Amino acid sequence: MKDYVLGVSLNESSLRCALVEESDEGISISSLFEIEYENFENALKDVNVIKALREFVAKSRYNKCIVALPSSKVLTRIKTVPKIPESKIVKLIQTEIRDYAIFEKENVSLGFSVLEDRGDEIDIIWAGIKEPTLVSVLHFLKASHMKADTITIPQLALVEFVSTLYAENGIYAVLNVDKESTTLTVSKGKRIVFNYTQDLGYDCFEKGDLSLKGTWVGNIVSTLSYVSRNLNIPVKEVFVSVNNPNSFDILSFLSQRIPSPALLLTIPESVGFSDESIFLKIQKTGGNEYAVPIGLALLSKLKKGEVNYLSITEHFLREKVSERLKVLTTVLVLVVINGGAILVYPFLRNSINSTNAQLSSVLKSISEISKPAEDATKLGQDLQNLKGLLSKIKEVESSINVNPPYSVVLKEFKSLSPGGVSISDIALKDDSSISLRGNSNTMRNVFNFEENLSKATYIYNATVLSVDRDTNEFTFEMQANMRKGK
Repeated sequence: MKDYVLGVSLNESSLRCALVEESDEGISISSLFEIEYENFENALKDVNVIKALREFVAKSRYNKCIVALPSSKVLTRIKTVPKIPESKIVKLIQTEIRDYAIFEKENVSLGFSVLEDRGDEIDIIWAGIKEPTLVSVLHFLKASHMKADTITIPQLALVEFVSTLYAENGIYAVLNVDKESTTLTVSKGKRIVFNYTQDLGYDCFEKGDLSLKGTWVGNIVSTLSYVSRNLNIPVKEVFVSVNNPNSFDILSFLSQRIPSPALLLTIPESVGFSDESIFLKIQKTGGNEYAVPIGLALLSKLKKGEVNYLSITEHFLREKVSERLKVLTTVLVLVVINGGAILVYPFLRNSINSTNAQLSSVLKSISEISKPAEDATKLGQDLQNLKGLLSKIKEVESSINVNPPYSVVLKEFKSLSPGGVSISDIALKDDSSISLRGNSNTMRNVFNFEENLSKATYIYNATVLSVDRDTNEFTFEMQANMRKGK
């Protein structure tokens, strides 16, 4: 029995589809489709793009359809959590999502996949996308008459492509190079162990910008070094997928600077073609630009609960950014500005006293009121807002009692940060977790900072989540935990 699966890769500047026929004899490519555009968001509303895709879909019969969105539009993280029910894992992810500025004041659609079960704890990979972006994609798919069974991330498709078609069971990395972003995913066979995204893509090669090209490859070299040195995961090969069929010097540029062999992903000879014209279409690139949609078709066999099955539309976070965390962040920013030795607790006490004074003033105004009704309504609203603020501040106050003094933790961050590293935003939460964002003059200093924190007294599990280049400096995100009982 033959099954036809449609893999659809939405990239930053192009859309590619692969209709894959699966049978007992293996897989073959029935048709390929691509359309280029200038901008992802605009393409979702472009009538010409929609019309072209609709015409392709009308000619394609398929049993399943798997869609991947651009990596730059989906926040992806790997996390270790206790072995707990799915609903509680979702709550842990939702708590973490609130800390990311990218999702501020937006609802989030998300999903996760279990990567490894170690008995009392599990490794998961989760991905989240802003509700407005997802809604735009769904409208686009509907307008194109495309029925998608799963919406996921391209990293999983590339890992499936390599592990299945290349029969790769060792440790390898896959680069997915889009126009303005690049993801580096390290995997052991089908199990992803590390994921990194940078805000540079093939655009800098297309323009021939030597400075940006140097930064692009430098970020990859530093990341591979970190994976090998800090995580003890030696990468044997680096596979490259470029979302552009034009021949840039990416592979040769990369090969000269990384210790591992760099290989351009191509469709292997084991994959058949229903028509010779399809084979001729990919002669120049070997089908490299279709690695993601073909990998998506291979993912269609997975069921929920299996490794690499991830649908970003499975769970929905309808809450807004936590006001309590916003209050806490404000407090910590003030502490950083005024020096690490200042205690947070007196600041909170003053805030509570001030808010209580405002409450008394509002209550007095209401009791003596003789103004029009709309003034009374406004005062009533002020009262509720102040009560809410008091509640939030008291929650922050209570959290201090179960953790080390925040000033001590902040002082340790300051003392262990290398020269050239500064912290711009930090949140210390009552579950003992820490998230921070900062700037550095070099990539090396970011990872030196992480290494320094491994020797900290009040901080542990410090991990760099991402590093992005911004003009002449690097912006990084990091997570860590506070030790209790110190």
